[in-house]
Amino acid sequence: MKLPRRTENLIAEFRGLPLNYSRSIDRASVPLDSLIEVLTERYQIGKLTPEETLMSNWKNILGDNAHRCSPIRIDNNGVLVVSVGNPIVKRELLFQQKRYLEAIRALEGCGHIQEIRFIAG
Repeated sequence: MKLPRRTENLIAEFRGLPLNYSRSIDRASVPLDSLIEVLTERYQIGKLTPEETLMSNWKNILGDNAHRCSPIRIDNNGVLVVSVGNPIVKRELLFQQKRYLEAIRALEGCGHIQEIRFIAG
């Protein structure tokens, strides 16, 4: 049987035991299904990440140039870094950069991408 802390401390004092000064609070138990719902929403479990969305739509966005380059990462500043095979292809992609950026920003979860940076190498 759980008693209030004040009562437990009184009994402990009579018995000569140390008192409980902890700041913990007894809380009611939470059903597991509601906890799972909160965690899946908080950590977006089961939802596509921006990287997965980009990879699944890469060929649709770049068309014939999709096999010549591949996305590397998305920086914290919203910069999509794309690896390109050679400088000539890089220059060709730079001409269409604005169109590619609009197509990427239209994808779900990719609206935060502000810039595309092509790296030849």
